[in-house]
Amino acid sequence: MLEKIKYQGFEITSSQFTEHREIAGGRYNVSVNECEFTSGFDEEESKNWAQLSLFPSIEGYEDSANAENVNESEPDPASLAFEVKLKLFIYFEVEGSEVLTQEFFEKNSWFFENYMALSIKFAVESVLKHTPLNTIKLPWSMPADASLITKDS
Repeated sequence: MLEKIKYQGFEITSSQFTEHREIAGGRYNVSVNECEFTSGFDEEESKNWAQLSLFPSIEGYEDSANAENVNESEPDPASLAFEVKLKLFIYFEVEGSEVLTQEFFEKNSWFFENYMALSIKFAVESVLKHTPLNTIKLPWSMPADASLITKDS
């Protein structure tokens, strides 16, 4: 079934950039605060579709003077240098008559996470392009231990 799913691009529907203070260097965390999957059939076009609604955010922090005391899961709010918040939609076309289910989406999350990572990279970099942080480049893929999709337990 995965071979029948074609990436159709993404759309940024809202973005917010806030620079709290200037810093010479640092680190950032990328997180997806919410991810919603929907799928259906377009009768006018006579084709199936799938869509991801994402709310990614990026928080940039000043490098700590003592890297051993940095807690990545709870960074010091005083070291927050900038924030980027986005709402974006990622679109897929699905060949055939079978509508994708939430269970299919979760089972194949690795497939969708690849497109999510790329879309987030391009979206964030396009937002930062016209800011003082235009040199920040996100990685092409997510780290092996990261997951953009939270599964219901």
